[in-house]
Formats: sequence, C-alpha cells, structure tokens
Amino acid sequence: MSPTPTPSLAAPGSTPASGPVAVPSVATASPAPEVQLSPAPGSTAGGAFPWVLLDAIVTAWLAVWTARRKSREEQRARQRTLFAEAYEAYALYKEMPYAIRRRRHDDLPGERVRLSETIQEIQGKISFYKAWIVAELTTVGAAYSLLVAELRKVASGAMREA
Repeated sequence: MSPTPTPSLAAPGSTPASGPVAVPSVATASPAPEVQLSPAPGSTAGGAFPWVLLDAIVTAWLAVWTARRKSREEQRARQRTLFAEAYEAYALYKEMPYAIRRRRHDDLPGERVRLSETIQEIQGKISFYKAWIVAELTTVGAAYSLLVAELRKVASGAMREA
C-alpha cells in the first residue's frame, strides 16, 4: 500500500512543503462542565433568599436605630423642660424680695398673707423639682440643691430686710 497523501496545513496561496506532513492528532474533548450563575439580586430565582434576609436585617436595624434615636431626643426634650421649669421656680423665689418691696401698703395684713402663700407655693415647687432632678440625674440634682441652698441664704436675708 502506498502512503495516502495528507492534507497540507500551509496557508492559502503558499506552496505545500514536499514530503509527508505530520498532522496533529485531535483528541476528543469531554463536554465543558456546566457553570451555574447566581441569580441577580431581586430576582425570583431560588438564590434570592440571602438578599431578602439581608434586606430584612438592615430594615429591622434601621427601625431599631430610629426608635432609639427618637427615644433619646424625647428624653432630652423632657429633661430640658424639667430643668427649665426648675430654673423658673428658682427665679421666682429669687424675685420675692422685690415683690415684698413693691407690696401694697394700704392692706398690709392681706399682702402679708398673699406673699406668704406665694412664697410657700414657690418653695413647694422648688422642693418638687429638687427631688425630681435628683431622681433624674444625681449630679445635676446635687448642683441644683447647692444653687437653691445658696439662694435661700441670700434671698431670705433680702426678704427680711424688705
């Protein structure tokens, strides 16, 4: 048997080489493995569960954070109101010597009763706020107690003089 000519692998337009040409053997390749791509976020495929879970966790965290922030803001507003009202009671007591000096002189017994009731009411407010502030914040309560003690020393003397 004579050798069969093998096709040339030369480029078109070129002259074939003389003699037998070796042809590389082509092995049959196995099929490529199937690659599974993960579904896009938000798709309805089975891989969406982690995204839904992550979304639920983030949403819950934001809701808790927002609620805590709102609670802190409400607490601060409540404390600001408390401190302002406590200072108002302090200021009212501080003004009492001036009220005594400006009393009506035509009805001294009636004015004495009115002023002592006013002082008693203010002292009640001061005691109330002093207890409330100590329960709220002990350091601020201690400072308010010192402020009121100093005020009573000064204002009591001024009220006696008036």
